[in-house]
Amino acid sequence: MQPSETSEAIRALLHNLTIDCQPIRSRSDRQAFANAGHYAFALTKGRETYRGEYSVGVGILTRWAQTNGKPSNHPHGWDRSLFKNSGGRISLAAEEALRNVRAAYRPDVVDIVGSMLHNLCGMSPDCTFRDWLDDSGMDFKHPADALETFEAVKAEARFLRRVFDASTLETLQTLAHDL
Repeated sequence: MQPSETSEAIRALLHNLTIDCQPIRSRSDRQAFANAGHYAFALTKGRETYRGEYSVGVGILTRWAQTNGKPSNHPHGWDRSLFKNSGGRISLAAEEALRNVRAAYRPDVVDIVGSMLHNLCGMSPDCTFRDWLDDSGMDFKHPADALETFEAVKAEARFLRRVFDASTLETLQTLAHDL
């Protein structure tokens, strides 16, 4: 399945799941990525709501900026040519324009739920912190950061298990693996 087909298959299973997403200056968990876009979001299905934070890297932002947005003569626009063939590096002028890109870009529900599903991958409801840390493959500088991340992933898992039946959640996880 092509990534766009996978995204559409996931989107079809996310019916009645709504998203509200706004840019923020930085993440509350202090994760910082150069030129990344940071967003606070709320996912809601019925009476269930999950609030979290999501970051998107400069590569995704620059690809999006090449085909979206307002023209450069607009106060919040940008010159799309600044982001052509950037190869992961951006010029000083593009860095300036990236502020407008971050403000205009919004991750969609598939982006955020896909990320949550990746976090959930292989995590059983009774997974311990030690088991998760052994399986995660992540390298944390501070034990408190590892525990914070574990608790956030467990909260995501609880939300997903409340709003999707087991069969749908399994299908979503299988599809998200192909994103």
